[in-house]
Amino acid sequence: MSSEKEKDLQKELEMLKKKERDREKELQKELQRLKAKQEQREKELQKELERLRKKEMQLEQDKQKELELKKLKQKQKEEEKLKEREKQKQKQEEKQREKEKLKELERQKKLEKQKQKELEKKAMTKDSVSVSITTVEKKQEKKK
Repeated sequence: MSSEKEKDLQKELEMLKKKERDREKELQKELQRLKAKQEQREKELQKELERLRKKEMQLEQDKQKELELKKLKQKQKEEEKLKEREKQKQKQEEKQREKEKLKELERQKKLEKQKQKELEKKAMTKDSVSVSITTVEKKQEKKK
């Protein structure tokens, strides 16, 4: 009987060992599955990380371009202001030149008027001298 019991125990032991091996195989399979799942998840995370890095780089580049564009616009504004100032300055200078020309013309007009008056005076003096001479001549003729 003990041998039969021993056989039963031996059989049970074999069954337990088999169950344990089966369970170990299942656990190994589960472990492999979990490892594969973890690797897949890590790959996905790596891809996502790479995508985010690219996006961050793109955003940084866009930010730089925007900054450069802002600087360029500012520079253009300043250039426009300078051009406008230069234009105003030229207008002012032109105005000044015109004023000076007008003053010069007025001065020349005055000189012309003065000359004209002097000529008229001389002419009147000549006339009066002529009249005087003529009068003196007439008087002398009358005396004769």
